[in-house]
Amino acid sequence: MVRLGAFLAWMLVVLGAARTALAADDGEGEASASAEASAEKDEAKNDEASKDEAKNDEASKDEAKDDEASKDKAKDDAFGHGGQVGLRVGIVGGYRMILRYDDSPLCARFDPDKGQEQQKFCGHVAPWALTTALSYGIADWLEPYAWGRFGLESEPETYTKPVVMFGAGVRVYTMSDAPFKIFIEPAIGLELEDSTTGVDFDTDLAFHLAAGPTLDFSRYVGAYLTAGVTTTVIRYLATSLDVELGVQGRY
Repeated sequence: MVRLGAFLAWMLVVLGAARTALAADDGEGEASASAEASAEKDEAKNDEASKDEAKNDEASKDEAKDDEASKDKAKDDAFGHGGQVGLRVGIVGGYRMILRYDDSPLCARFDPDKGQEQQKFCGHVAPWALTTALSYGIADWLEPYAWGRFGLESEPETYTKPVVMFGAGVRVYTMSDAPFKIFIEPAIGLELEDSTTGVDFDTDLAFHLAAGPTLDFSRYVGAYLTAGVTTTVIRYLATSLDVELGVQGRY
C-alpha cells in the first residue's frame, strides 16, 4: 500500500508538470502569434505611409511643373522688349521741303532765265527708301538702336543719288508690357550720298524725331507705323515729313 501510494503521488506530480509545460507552450504560441500580427500591422502601416509619401512627392512635382508652366506662360504673355536683340526693316516715304543757303546745291531743275537767282525754297515728294535698325532692349520701355536708310531711287530735283544715312537713336515705349504700345524715337545720323552730276556733296548732319504705335503679335515679332520729321542742316536746311511702315523681329 505504501508503494502504491508513493506511485500515485509520483504520477500526480508528473501530470502536474506536464500540464504546466503545456500551458507554458500555449502562452508562448499566443505571444508569438500576437507579435507576428503586430509586426504585420506595423508593416502595413509603413507601406501605407510609403504610398502616402510617394503621392505627396508626385503632387509636389506636379505643382512644380504647374508653377514652371505658369511662369513660362506669363513670360510669353509679356510683350516688353527688355533683354531682347531686335532687327527691324521698314519702308519710308514722305514729302521734302528745302530752304537753300547761298552756296547750297540746287533744289529744283536749273532755270537759265533766273541766272544766279535760282529757286531758294523747294518742295517735292521724297524718294522711297528702306530703313533698317539693330536694337537692344535695355529695359522693357527703353530700346537704343543703330539705324540706316537706303534710297530706292535718286532725287532728280536736287541731283542727288539714292540717300544713304547711318545713325543711332532710341525708342521710348509707353505701356511696355502690352502688345499694343506707343513710342517716341529721337535719333541722329549722317547723310553720305553724292550728286548724280559727279559733284561731291558735304556729309550732312541729320536729326530725326518720330512717334507712332507698334503691335507685337508675339514676344518675338511685331509691326509698327511711325510719322515724324528728318531734318538736315549742312547742305541746306531740309526737312522731310516721313511716314514709315515696318516689321521687327526680336530674340
